[in-house]
Amino acid sequence: MCGAFNSPALEQRAMSTATKIVLGTIGVSALLAVALIVNTALAA
Repeated sequence: MCGAFNSPALEQRAMSTATKIVLGTIGVSALLAVALIVNTALAA
């Protein structure tokens, strides 16, 4: 980590932000996958 992450609070916040980004990406991917499956099922 760089010098900006000396404070535990800052480190915690950065970790929280990264987690939110990862969860958000997974959530969007899951929604797209579900939409694709539903689309395929309706088309079939």
